[in-house]
Amino acid sequence: MGTRHFTKEHKEKLRLAQPHRIIPPQKDLLVNLYLEQRKSTREIANQLGRNQRRIMSWLKLYSIPRRTYKENKMPVKKGGTHNWGYKISESVKGKRNGSWAGGLSPAQYPRVFNKRLKEEIRKRDNYTCQKCGMTEKESLEKWNRVLSVNHIDFDKNNCNPNNLNTLCVSCNTIVNSNRSYWKKIFQAKLQQIYD
Repeated sequence: MGTRHFTKEHKEKLRLAQPHRIIPPQKDLLVNLYLEQRKSTREIANQLGRNQRRIMSWLKLYSIPRRTYKENKMPVKKGGTHNWGYKISESVKGKRNGSWAGGLSPAQYPRVFNKRLKEEIRKRDNYTCQKCGMTEKESLEKWNRVLSVNHIDFDKNNCNPNNLNTLCVSCNTIVNSNRSYWKKIFQAKLQQIYD
């Protein structure tokens, strides 16, 4: 007895008769959705009522080349882009950024702003953040960093102890967003110390 040879039509009938088997969509449909319309595998899965892994396996089955990460972030022809992070970063560049300082470039700190001066300021402030009250021990446990020494008037060249205070990493970031407000607060606080 020889081997059975089924016709193409008979094979298709057998394939369709198996209810448990998930039938992949036509290659043309996947090419259209994935490559031409540039839909993500998640969007295609939602549209076809399947999961994302299944869509990826079908792309592999049909040898449809996967887009690279960079290609996924390219603008879509219909306007807009899939890369929201890029849009957000573009929207807060330059003057629109809360830390904008008139286009000043990062200046070097003077030599007097050294480890010894910073240690004196932290000691004067009792190794405590002057905004939230976090101790240096807590800062080391949380961020593995000692407390920062901050220039109250944000002038790196003004290293007078009356212009320096101690802040934790988090507060040092926060005070850079509304400089005039924090300058007044910290100057008033230091005035009480030196009076």
